[in-house]
Amino acid sequence: MEKFIGVVEVRSAAGWDILGGADGAFVNVLCLAASPERFRERVIECMREHHLEVLNFADVGLVEDRVSAKQLVPELEALANVLTDEFPIQFDEFQAYEER
Repeated sequence: MEKFIGVVEVRSAAGWDILGGADGAFVNVLCLAASPERFRERVIECMREHHLEVLNFADVGLVEDRVSAKQLVPELEALANVLTDEFPIQFDEFQAYEER
């Protein structure tokens, strides 16, 4: 398993107001996964459990590559460091938006 990171766009699932009335949100998600495809699958599954629908993935890649290129802020690197088999997914803060 490797540590992946990506920006995920979500909205509240039908019948739920998880985002406090916002139309959607972006969030950095870190996840242990065997591949980028498995990263997407695990994140979709986790978001469903939180009554969120995934709209889009962007900039999915290995945490290791971002650290090597000095493209990862310390807060996200700290989240990556707490990924375990027991807690394989971590989220940064959700950045909500209104209709684009």
